[in-house]
Amino acid sequence: MIKLKYTVLMIVEILLFSGCEMDDRNYVSMEDEHQSDADQKDPNQDNNDPPENKTCTKNVCVDGTRVCSLDGDVMFCADFDGDGCTEWTISPCDKLIGCENGYCKNESNGESGACSDQCEPDDYQCDEDDDGNVGLKKCDDYNGDGCVEWSSVVVCPNGQACIDDRCACTDVCSAGKTECVGSNALRTCVDLNFDGCYEWAENTLCDGICVDGECQCAHACETEEAVCAENGYKFCTENQNGCRVWSAVIPCEQGCENGKCHSPETMKPTRYPGNTIHSPITAYAVEKMKAIIANNPSQNNDRFIKVGDSHMYSGSVFMYCFSKTGSKGGMDLNGETELNDVINTFQSDEFDSFHRDSVAAVAGKTAYWANSGGFLNDEIQAVKPRFAFYGYGTNDMGWYGYTKPADGTAGYYKALEWYYQNVSKGAKTMINNGVIPLFIGTGYRTDKPTVDNDGLLPIHWVKTFDAVARGVAEKYQVPYYNLAYSQLPLAASGYGLGGDGIHHKRIGKGCDFTNNGLTGGANIRNHHAIQMLNRVWKTLIQGEKAPDKVIEFEGSGSASDPWVIDALPYTHSENTTNGYNRFVSYNCSSAKEEGPEFYYTLTLSKQTRIRAFALSNTSSVDVDIHLLSDLNESKCITRGNIWVEATLSAGTYFFVVDTYKTTTAGEYLFAIVECDEDDAYCAATITGG
Repeated sequence: MIKLKYTVLMIVEILLFSGCEMDDRNYVSMEDEHQSDADQKDPNQDNNDPPENKTCTKNVCVDGTRVCSLDGDVMFCADFDGDGCTEWTISPCDKLIGCENGYCKNESNGESGACSDQCEPDDYQCDEDDDGNVGLKKCDDYNGDGCVEWSSVVVCPNGQACIDDRCACTDVCSAGKTECVGSNALRTCVDLNFDGCYEWAENTLCDGICVDGECQCAHACETEEAVCAENGYKFCTENQNGCRVWSAVIPCEQGCENGKCHSPETMKPTRYPGNTIHSPITAYAVEKMKAIIANNPSQNNDRFIKVGDSHMYSGSVFMYCFSKTGSKGGMDLNGETELNDVINTFQSDEFDSFHRDSVAAVAGKTAYWANSGGFLNDEIQAVKPRFAFYGYGTNDMGWYGYTKPADGTAGYYKALEWYYQNVSKGAKTMINNGVIPLFIGTGYRTDKPTVDNDGLLPIHWVKTFDAVARGVAEKYQVPYYNLAYSQLPLAASGYGLGGDGIHHKRIGKGCDFTNNGLTGGANIRNHHAIQMLNRVWKTLIQGEKAPDKVIEFEGSGSASDPWVIDALPYTHSENTTNGYNRFVSYNCSSAKEEGPEFYYTLTLSKQTRIRAFALSNTSSVDVDIHLLSDLNESKCITRGNIWVEATLSAGTYFFVVDTYKTTTAGEYLFAIVECDEDDAYCAATITGG
């Protein structure tokens, strides 16, 4: 069966929905965080997310909202026609039973009750609408009663016939094919109208030139390059297409020299340790965030958005309890009066960030979803915020199965690489729009997925996936909150999670910060999230002095002065274009490594099981990771395209992130974590993949 977007057009009483937010009485109560995430689909297959090239002018309603119509039927809000904007669909209820809180009632007890499926989920069927127009209808659960039913008929475009449950049409081009249009534009063959046939999308301008169906950058500067300009400095950064461009000019109060502002502070990037709840906010980090603001100074400094999964969506309690609007508001700060100013600022009468239901925060979704459907960009354009709480990982972790194949083409390591690429893309979208990302790391989960996973439980991969979120935040020197580390005090009682082992337990409305309240994972998350917002808002917007000192990266990355891994977990981002070229081959592999490399050293005082990985966010970069007992090609213990695992005795070891060829050098994230004590599957043998 083909998969299409659909729309159900109807005339309903929508005067209530003229662009203003609905009264809370029309919303379904979904405060409990113990909701099961929706099943996800493979990103390489068709899905129901709207394509990035669809456009619209206005959301009619808030995505995911369900209400009762004046006729006693269920109205549900979503993007049904794939144009990136939301609209209403309607599902009738038995008129003798009626509708309540957005659900059809059960005749006997007034609640949502038993029902039966009318068709097979995701089936399509040819039919006619009331005017005799031929089209398709789709089988899905439109009224939220747990059973599936047929949608209204979506008329086939351009008078096409409907044959074998699809609208008859003809491919204009081959799916996924790209071709140049002139010297600086590209077009791609996609299913624009979701009729099952492929046609050319609108042209996309390249940042440089187009050659053989690919955009090639015309780089304006070199990586890490910075120069003085006007009354400040500008630095080389990447835009959304991966092309190097100059940033906006960053003002310097005390003058500029060699591309840096004069400052009494140590102007170096800081490490983000894995054993602290909040990342350091240093003078250098403040300058980096000012550069982000310069990308779009017009964003509102008193607004934030939520970008994430079921831990942040409208059915959760994430930050809603700080709102002064609606029934979800209510807090006990337990004497932390220093939070009052930031709470009052972001719950202003003009716009209440705490109360808003974000279109970029939906249960069961991943970092890929936020990018591919354009939801992150849509939320930014709708709210125009200065900050964005950004947290994924729970659903991303199992995307390719809860396994560990040796070749890294599936399971956790494939998902890890895919997660890094999508988190990096999301970070660039926010930064290029002048939005400061507030990263929330991957939290603990104690569930046991009902698949044959050979004991490879998600809880043992939390530190690994969290290292990705921390590493991306560290690269851009933006705030990061270590959710998993903040849950450790509750390890004996289940990390503050609910009965499903995934979603957070809440005490009260989620903003009870008493000792009892902070036994709930939702309360812990809200507590540290508002503290993170307060720290960056006071420093960056209110102009207070940066509160933290630099934790320097020790070493330079050369063979004679490798970077020192002084504690685990450890993360570090670099670009092998700037590296050294001492090693070309290793005795542990026949593969050549002709490009430049960087060096790291780790000294262990006891036997330790480790997991290390080196990830890149584009297919044009090919770096590999090597574990050595000494800095000599003949001392290689093992290597991997992405990762290595090993049980190491006390002593000193070296990791080399090397490049396959000079032409495949580029940015990477290197990280190393210590395996959990009860994880029998990590480093069971010395291996790499």
